[in-house]
Amino acid sequence: LSSLGREYSTTGTASASSSPFRNVVVVSGIRLPFAQSSTIYQDEMAVDLQRLAITGLLTQTALPKEEIDYVVCGN
Repeated sequence: LSSLGREYSTTGTASASSSPFRNVVVVSGIRLPFAQSSTIYQDEMAVDLQRLAITGLLTQTALPKEEIDYVVCGN
């Protein structure tokens, strides 16, 4: 994987056949700005807020969405 001149490797030192686990690459993280309860996000559903965060992350990293296998989200 590469993005903006940065390289992300998904290969490790052990061969893929010797381990049942896949390599994990953490590219970046992002969050929405803090806000008091019942203010700017009061009319938004949690999935819509998560969509905004993921869209921001894709913009920030310039990583093509086709190169992403899994996304882990939490609070």
